[in-house]
Amino acid sequence: MVEQAVQASWADEIEEESLRSSMSSSLSCFSWTFLALVLVICGAIVANNLEDAALLPGFVIGPLVVLYFVYWRHCRNEIPIDLVLKNFAFGFVPGAFIVMIVELLLTGVFFLLCFSDQIPQWVGKMSDKVQAEGGGRITESALNTTSSSPEDPLEALEQSMGIKITRTPGFYLFIFLLAYIVAAGTEETMKYCSPLRFRACRNSPSPYIYLVCTVASALGFSTIENVGYTFGGGGEGVRPDFSQRMVTAYSRAVVAIAAHSICGGIVGLGLSRRYILGHEVGYFGIILPAIFVHGSFDFLQLLLVSAPIDPAVQALSVIFVDAAILILAAMYLWVGVRRLQLHRLREPELRGDRGDASEGDDEEKLLRNRAREQVCAP
Repeated sequence: MVEQAVQASWADEIEEESLRSSMSSSLSCFSWTFLALVLVICGAIVANNLEDAALLPGFVIGPLVVLYFVYWRHCRNEIPIDLVLKNFAFGFVPGAFIVMIVELLLTGVFFLLCFSDQIPQWVGKMSDKVQAEGGGRITESALNTTSSSPEDPLEALEQSMGIKITRTPGFYLFIFLLAYIVAAGTEETMKYCSPLRFRACRNSPSPYIYLVCTVASALGFSTIENVGYTFGGGGEGVRPDFSQRMVTAYSRAVVAIAAHSICGGIVGLGLSRRYILGHEVGYFGIILPAIFVHGSFDFLQLLLVSAPIDPAVQALSVIFVDAAILILAAMYLWVGVRRLQLHRLREPELRGDRGDASEGDDEEKLLRNRAREQVCAP
């Protein structure tokens, strides 16, 4: 019994010390290393092309604005900036790398399943074209050919590559799987895992800890994704010109940052319902609302972009659909945040109603109160 008591006391001391460290306002070595990595990436972008320095604000302004309103303005005295930066870094580096690998694998599997009836025909036509023209000429014609029917992107692909993609049920199934499983499923799962891998998140006294950390992770992922789209959006072997890079960087700074932030916030609400409000919510109950929003955003966009309609109508339709989805999702998120705020206002009353709590609950409450005092201390 004495040995167990000593072990319990030692474990409580370690837990308290870990909590104190996590609530410190100073940055850890990990966070400083990540900031150094960001500076190296920015320096490499500018060193490669000096005019690309104008793109850097498009990469950083969006995340900074969102973090100001979500974290700094309301929660900076409750949640340490080091923890927010760690979640941002998780989405920026390892999270994005893992998501990329999983998405590539899933895309390949779904492509083979959905286009199994058309692949043999494509292989035959591509082989004939290689023998007739040579691989180099095929690549050049694919990059330079303009479609006589610009309203249908599939016809443009047929003219340039010699393969015809038919709008079969498999085609639409592939778009559906690409949107809801490949993109939404993997990326929202990454946001779900980010705060759970940091023990300081589970020990934080703030009711907004999961909301802030999932949004930070989503912003980290969206930032590195925006960099990739900006410099790799010109097609295979083609670097987009400066005007294209500017449009991509600053348009995604608005649309992609908003979409990922809202979906990350929805995942954070699900985690808050489980760990803050004490609701019985499982994995799918937490991420399905975010997957529905993210998947619908991508699916309708892909459906419109691949449709044989006038480009002007297509662009206006994409803007309208994307805006409608994000507005509805933001309203859903706002309602969830209001519930968290009401829970916070009722927290003293709830604590008073639990006067007969167990000794273990009292110790946990004492530890959280100590952490709150350290956060609020000058």
